[in-house]
This record gives sequence, structure tokens and C-alpha cells, in this order.
Amino acid sequence: MLSSSQFLLRLLVLTTGVYGDRRPLHIGGFMPVTGIGFPVASAARPAVNLAVELINNSSGILPDYELILDIYDTQHSAMVGLKQFFEMVNKTTPTIFMVGPAISPVSVHLCVAASSWNVVQVSFSTRTSALEDRELYPYFYRTIPSDAMLNTLRHQFLRTFGWSRVAVIYEEYEGDLFYAGLPELVVKLKTDNISVLTFEKVDTTNYASTLQTLKDLDARIIIVNIFFPTARNFFCETSKAICSL
Repeated sequence: MLSSSQFLLRLLVLTTGVYGDRRPLHIGGFMPVTGIGFPVASAARPAVNLAVELINNSSGILPDYELILDIYDTQHSAMVGLKQFFEMVNKTTPTIFMVGPAISPVSVHLCVAASSWNVVQVSFSTRTSALEDRELYPYFYRTIPSDAMLNTLRHQFLRTFGWSRVAVIYEEYEGDLFYAGLPELVVKLKTDNISVLTFEKVDTTNYASTLQTLKDLDARIIIVNIFFPTARNFFCETSKAICSL
């Protein structure tokens, strides 16, 4: 299996065509342009465009190359993202690496395909700890901490405020997407004598059931690891419950 650096070097050698005196290097930008989804993810395109522009205008970074950003609209969909990925790898012009996708549910599926095709993948907002296995995903990188890396911060946050009772809830979404990394946190908290009142998945068919559990346990501090549509619904139900008191 090629290392990441070997793969990039091979693609640099294979790249053909010239813009003036500069060789074009194509980057696959996998990000949502259309579709309903996480609003922040849609802001990635102008940021990536700016980065490409700054590099191309710099004489000290890749002076002999021209970065070309090819946008692939994932529409916040894993199926659409996979279709776009296979269109990319079947192009005659090689892509040196891919940026994105923006959200974990799409990244997980594309990461499997990218690893099989030896494509380097750099995500700017995928946090799931499910992608930390270097044996399965040797070409996946990110510029944001994973959920597991946030465990130390969560632990220290609780200690700083002297909170000794906490509930941990997560969403069961496409396997262990939001679960991975949390067992390590629970062990860390219990080792530090912080009581974990409950460690359970959110009942997305009956939010009232989850809320009742938290109420019965008198849970005041709650760590929540769920997808944003679920979070919106969950907190709406919480607000209704509070207003009905």
C-alpha cells in the first residue's frame, strides 16, 4: 500500500497539461452546495476558494503549479457524495487529493471508498472518532479535533466547575458514528469519581422518554452527542416540557 507522500508524488508525476509555465494540480472539493443540511458546512466553499487563491498567488508555495479546485456537490447525502467520488476518480485528469466532506455521515462512506482508491482525504469538519483507525483509513486526515480528542477538555471542564454528577446521551446514527469515543470519556469520568448517571442513546421516536429519564435522575449536567436535526428536535421537546411546568 502506498504511503500518503508516495501517492501524492506519483500523482504529481502523472499530472499533465500546463497553464502558462505552471502545471495544474486538481483538488476535489466535496462539500454541500445545494440541499438541506448543516448551514455552517455550506460556508466551506468560499473558505476553500480563498485558500486556493492565496496559494496560487504566492510565489513561495508551489510556484511551478496551479491549484484547480473542482467542486463536487454532496448535497449533504452519502449516496450523492459516493456518486460524485466515482465521477472524480474516473476522470482522465488525476486529482491529487480531496477536501471534505463537511459532515461525518457523508465522510464515513466516502472514506471507505477513498481508502480503497488510495485517495488522500482531508476533512475540515468531520469529528467522528469512528475514522481514527489508521489500518482502515490510512489516507484520512482532518483539521479539526475528533470527538475522542475532546474528552480531555470535557473532563477538565467538569472538574473546573466542580460538577460531580453528569448524564451522557448520544444518537444511534449509522453504527457508532456518535457513540465512538464516548466510552473512553465515561471511564475517564468514573476514574475521577464523577458519577455518570446514565450513558444511553436518545430515543428519536419518543424524545419525551429520554427527557423523563433525565428528569427522574435529576440530571442537571448533560453531555449530548447527536446530529443537528436530532438536536433541534430534542431541544424543542425540552423547551415544550419546561413551558408546560
